[in-house]
Amino acid sequence: MNDKTLLVGPQLVGDVGGTNARFAVARMVDGKPVLDHHESFPAETYPTFLEGVAAFIDGCEVKPTGGVIAVAGPVTDGAIDLTNSPWQVSEAELQTLGLKPVKLINDFEALAWGAPIVPEDQLESLGGPVDGDPHCTVAVLGPGTGFGVSALVRDAAGKEMAMPSEGGHACFPPRRSGRG
Repeated sequence: MNDKTLLVGPQLVGDVGGTNARFAVARMVDGKPVLDHHESFPAETYPTFLEGVAAFIDGCEVKPTGGVIAVAGPVTDGAIDLTNSPWQVSEAELQTLGLKPVKLINDFEALAWGAPIVPEDQLESLGGPVDGDPHCTVAVLGPGTGFGVSALVRDAAGKEMAMPSEGGHACFPPRRSGRG
């Protein structure tokens, strides 16, 4: 949900995987996002995704008015059926909690959007030049509920698009060509 709009009012942000759910409230301070009211709990604490989000919001002194939740698995038509978890939810259901607008995105899509702002001292070069072309595509790979894969595609005009993937759920069965 990187349309370069500024946060208006407190926003729910979340990272929900197959085993843990993490939530916070984001607000803008001096042009930068600040996270308050952090909470993390095992996903099994609540029978449904909606109950987990509702419990978090109920505990907030300042209620979020919208939000973005990154989830482990593909988001299809604004809905998620979490990988390795019985939790399911849709953006429409989340709106019943007063979150308007609210967006569900793939967790590695969120990482792709964040990749350009990772502090340099937290990066490690895997080879080639340390400073790459600022317009090139950025790959994001890592462990999570599965093996996450995404990319941030950028062009010379400054346009960016995050490309979520479920690469960890793909098969690559190489075999020797020919007979025998």
